[in-house]
Amino acid sequence: MFYHNTIRRYTLALLDFFNNMEIQYLGDGDEVITKSVPIRYKTREKLLSIDKSTEQILTGNTNVLPRAELEFTGLSADTERQASKYLKINRLRKGSEADYQMNCLSYEFSFTVKVLCRGFNEVSQLIEQVAPKFNPIVNIDVRDAEDEQEPTRIPVQLDGIDFDVPEYEAASNNICTVSFSLKLFGYLFQPIKTYSLVKELHVNLNTPYLNSVKMSFDVKDSSQQLNYKRSEFVRDDYFVLEDLKLEFDGISKISVSYKSNSREPPKISFVSETCRISNVSENSCTVDVPNFVLTDTNEVSFDICAILEQNGQYYKVFKEFSCTP
Repeated sequence: MFYHNTIRRYTLALLDFFNNMEIQYLGDGDEVITKSVPIRYKTREKLLSIDKSTEQILTGNTNVLPRAELEFTGLSADTERQASKYLKINRLRKGSEADYQMNCLSYEFSFTVKVLCRGFNEVSQLIEQVAPKFNPIVNIDVRDAEDEQEPTRIPVQLDGIDFDVPEYEAASNNICTVSFSLKLFGYLFQPIKTYSLVKELHVNLNTPYLNSVKMSFDVKDSSQQLNYKRSEFVRDDYFVLEDLKLEFDGISKISVSYKSNSREPPKISFVSETCRISNVSENSCTVDVPNFVLTDTNEVSFDICAILEQNGQYYKVFKEFSCTP
């Protein structure tokens, strides 16, 4: 939904705010007579075309006065009140889904209240009745969006007061006009969007051990608490080696040492171009070094490479050794 009736809501709020205007005058017996000032929303076109009270005024029937109209004249962006556009507001849960909006945009809405009355005495009464309410603003509470849980407090500022009092003439009907220029600091809201709620959250922690921890959180409806469940399971085997190295006993045995979190030991093979390999066991082998590889220090030098393989993963370690034949 993109249409929130926001401008209509602001208009109705102002109509309600100005609905209690009244004028007073003394009757023949010096009693105080109070007359309310009805107000309606009108455009200028409607005022001139279909407003029957205006027709009566133009034909000389001033008993229909006073009358007031509210007119929406325009709006402009208010950059000084602009907030972050990345915030989500007006969240509303609906079963397994929820509605939300991105942050609203700040605007200044311009309205004009015009009152037709008789004589300057009624003009002064209206001015003294309306102007003190603004000091310099008045706050009104408006539910200006569809999914709002609480009303928004909207400031309304009185920008100025103009009045038109006709010059005295013999045929004058003495009809005066009072105009109140208003500025409403409101908002325009972005379209409502829907997203699915998180019902369950799983966290898997892989540890260096074979047993891993599984934590589950069940989301409680209408609550910020979580149902927490912990369980342990034997995780899928994967091959990670640490501290991989080759060790030589100084005679003929080569051993592979390592640290692994795998349940099954890897398959180990040995390769060398300078010695013969025999008696290969789980993680060791025996080497036979020919004498023609003697160095200047009468030592035998040879190299060997161990290859560890598991689940399609390979690790290699290569080292050179020397010994005295």
